[in-house]
Amino acid sequence: MIQVKFSSNGQIVIPKRIRETYHIDEGEEILMIPTEGGVLLRRVEKTSGLRVYSRSSMSTLPSVKPS
Repeated sequence: MIQVKFSSNGQIVIPKRIRETYHIDEGEEILMIPTEGGVLLRRVEKTSGLRVYSRSSMSTLPSVKPS
């Protein structure tokens, strides 16, 4: 387990050892998943230009009417 602190503006630094182990590079997106015990950080898998959304996140998107 590795403990980190929040900065005064709400940021955390993911330690270099963790970034290297999980191949997290500068500018990559990380998912923050709420759990009963806290928050899980998960690396967003790179896809070929597409993003994958779960049903729960799709339900929050505004509906688009065809023109």
